[in-house]
Amino acid sequence: DLIDKILQLEAHTFQLKNIIKKADNNGYNKSGLKKSTKAFDFN
Repeated sequence: DLIDKILQLEAHTFQLKNIIKKADNNGYNKSGLKKSTKAFDFN
């Protein structure tokens, strides 16, 4: 029973890591905001 729970959690962790990778590849950072593609001009 405990082993089943561990396997379930490992599978869930794997899925979440894949979701994070996909989000990074789509140009989003961890906060979910679009990464800026141009530098900000402070002048």
